[in-house]
Amino acid sequence: MADYVDALFAHHHDHAATPKERAAAVHDLMRMQEIALLQPLLDFLATKNSVRLLGSRNAAARAPTVAMVLPDRGEV
Repeated sequence: MADYVDALFAHHHDHAATPKERAAAVHDLMRMQEIALLQPLLDFLATKNSVRLLGSRNAAARAPTVAMVLPDRGEV
């Protein structure tokens, strides 16, 4: 895992850093990607009257998971 973090850091940065700094930078890269992928899904689900999204509609304010309540089959 450490090799992966180092390789990912090296791919995106051209300077030296401590292991802690590399880990923090890679965490930030991954978090930004999670947000970029999750926000369009949250926006789409917010347009569906039949779906109740649980949690924030802001991807930056939540973990990269989605919980929702779907209608019963008889309600569709």
